Amino acid sequence: MSLWEESEAVGDSRFPHEYVYDLLLHGDLEVSSAPEDSWLVAAADANLPIFTPGWEDSTLGNLLSAKVIDCTLKSNAIVRGGLDAMQSLADWYREDDSPTGMLQVGGGISGDFAISVVPMLRQDAGVEVPLWAWFAQISESSPSYGGYSGAPPTEKISWGKLGVETPQFVIESDASIVLPLILCSLE
Repeated sequence: MSLWEESEAVGDSRFPHEYVYDLLLHGDLEVSSAPEDSWLVAAADANLPIFTPGWEDSTLGNLLSAKVIDCTLKSNAIVRGGLDAMQSLADWYREDDSPTGMLQVGGGISGDFAISVVPMLRQDAGVEVPLWAWFAQISESSPSYGGYSGAPPTEKISWGKLGVETPQFVIESDASIVLPLILCSLE
């Protein structure tokens, strides 16, 4: 709460992950596990961008709205939302000149958001950018065409998100088990 109040006092607006990073690196948190084993602490240490669509539909998003309703805060403008996140993602994607792949964890808005930056740039903004260099998804959903969560990678070709030659992988498993194994193997 104090970080939000400080931001409001100086007219600052930040992404949700930037508040979390600040709490992790400078806050007064009681940590229940070893910080060196936390992927979020590692991301904060490296100041990695996290592109968070739909944050408004979260417990912290609800808390922020409640604090505006009860007049603890004047406005929700202290947290940058989904459109700002897409713009930031587009800027990041255009600045990176190395082949960039995508690991999608789960589905729905969080799964489709990041991969959509390529067709948005190419088709809507008229900016020439490469397609994703590779794509992998971790999903528990049954494969189904037309749905966000269960759509297989091949469906993303027709939307201009991937190319026919783009290497594609599907890991059908529980992301809470598989993602830590993948991340640990990257060390």
